[in-house]
Amino acid sequence: MNGEPFRLDGDVAVITGGARGLGRAIAEVLAARGATVVVVDVLENPALQTAREIRDAGGVAEARTLDVTDEAAVETTFSGIVEAHGQVDVLVNNAGCRRTKVVDRAAKEWQEPETGGKARIIVEIGRRAAGGAAESRGQGEGAAQWHESHSAR
Repeated sequence: MNGEPFRLDGDVAVITGGARGLGRAIAEVLAARGATVVVVDVLENPALQTAREIRDAGGVAEARTLDVTDEAAVETTFSGIVEAHGQVDVLVNNAGCRRTKVVDRAAKEWQEPETGGKARIIVEIGRRAAGGAAESRGQGEGAAQWHESHSAR
């Protein structure tokens, strides 16, 4: 690099858990670097506020409400993002979830080695939903290989 900050002009960045804290800070930095930011959070009003403040600062942002423990909602949300923007270039899986929210799921399902626990499930759902756009641009194979090589770490 030549000392200039990295730029993400034309990229679409999705940040789950993006309404507050670290997720918000990441959304603000990515927007300042030129990305179109999609703030995804279960907290609707804070997500809307974060997106509004990013726009007020000159960035491009929108908010979407999502409970990442709801697989169907994750697929619908990511499909909507890809439909609206044509792609997802950056995916930051920052959303947390409490186990008590998903007590109806069998504990075994959340602990199976091949899924790596609940965080891996959320990452996989997001990757799968966003991956269709990457594959259509000829980028899916590399992303899938990276994901597979790093998921065991």
